[in-house]
Amino acid sequence: MTLRKTTVASTTGPVDGSAAPIDGARRRDRANGSEPADGRRDSLDVFDVSWSVDGALIVDGVSLSAKAGSLTGLLGPNGSGKSSLLRTIAGMTRPDGGMVNLGGEDLLGMRRRERARRVAVVEQETHTDVPLRVLDVVRLGRTPHKATEHDDDLARNALNTVGMHDLAERDWHTLSGGERQRVHLARALVQEPELLLLDEPTNHLDVHFQLSLLAKVRELGVTSLAALHDLNLAASYCDHVVVLDDGRVAAAGAPEDVLVPEVIRRVFNVDCDVHINPRTGRPVLMFTPLP
Repeated sequence: MTLRKTTVASTTGPVDGSAAPIDGARRRDRANGSEPADGRRDSLDVFDVSWSVDGALIVDGVSLSAKAGSLTGLLGPNGSGKSSLLRTIAGMTRPDGGMVNLGGEDLLGMRRRERARRVAVVEQETHTDVPLRVLDVVRLGRTPHKATEHDDDLARNALNTVGMHDLAERDWHTLSGGERQRVHLARALVQEPELLLLDEPTNHLDVHFQLSLLAKVRELGVTSLAALHDLNLAASYCDHVVVLDDGRVAAAGAPEDVLVPEVIRRVFNVDCDVHINPRTGRPVLMFTPLP
């Protein structure tokens, strides 16, 4: 059975002990001295990556960086190359050129199993006809690791993180779309990744779960790159944003520096007014069609 295309889920907020799988991995790294003092172990650096189909460039010389523990938003109109870039960074498609480093190591040059231990990917959709419990789906995230007697505990803890612990024994096929999204986030977390790649994680979620999902991703402290359609969500939760247009980087930087009327008009073909949310101090964008 293959569960390759997954959807991300949202959370209802912090749960005591919920981040144990990831925090535990980092504590082990610090204890055995494998985490560099400069904090770059989990930083992501993409250098001049290109990918084409039948001679047509889909990703065209993209370079970007994501600091360790940060949430970076990957933005752009439909067809701008966001999903293709995520799949290339994950090693799911081989680039025509360029490099991808995680903590200074060549990510694409790693063996598949090693890369799967370090990178968790949550895509937009998933389909399976095999009857599975929710807990079984989450346990699939442990596949890259050697099986241990603690795998069930790790899976249940990840479900607890996303507020789905009570549904561990439910049949996967009985879940709603939003519930499946939350389960697949748990599946990604139980991998204990250093890098989390999320493709349109807020799709099919109501406002509450959109907000709580991105808040949870920030709280995890895992280097995360998320393709997002909603520019206001990116403005509210991302530490850094990268805007793609026709496969190229059109702008990159802090949300308040990038999500400005000139960039929005040029890339998204709409007018935009930018205000400041009095509660958060973050930008709020209001759009109007071009005349």
